[in-house]
Amino acid sequence: MIDTRGKFDLPMFYAALDSVRRSRKITWKQVAEETGVAASTLTRMSQGKRPDVDTLAALADWSGLNPAEYIKMAPSSALSEGRIEPLAIISSYHQKSGYITYIVFYILSQNVQFVYLCCERACNRPRMRFSCC
Repeated sequence: MIDTRGKFDLPMFYAALDSVRRSRKITWKQVAEETGVAASTLTRMSQGKRPDVDTLAALADWSGLNPAEYIKMAPSSALSEGRIEPLAIISSYHQKSGYITYIVFYILSQNVQFVYLCCERACNRPRMRFSCC
């Protein structure tokens, strides 16, 4: 059976990370110091070992790289088919933005859930179709 899940392209991410490091004219040891990531972890990454989530987040924050851009998606994945849940998108904006307060996030999520419910009910009725269906 072929594994069709999305895969993180570590070699490409590491190469991009190395480009950032070289453009800043610093050593891997300095990267480790600036990011709080152990130098041994960076060495293991260079050998193809996957970092943990916290390490990936620290390196992404330091470098400005978006790890999502280094995920190879399967042809039938939710992302490639545009089936990402709106609540997941709103949640990611909530985490990144200081403009969306928790209460605004809560109200938006309740509105999205309400629209889902309305579409679900309407789409199950004969001759009543909406673009959400």
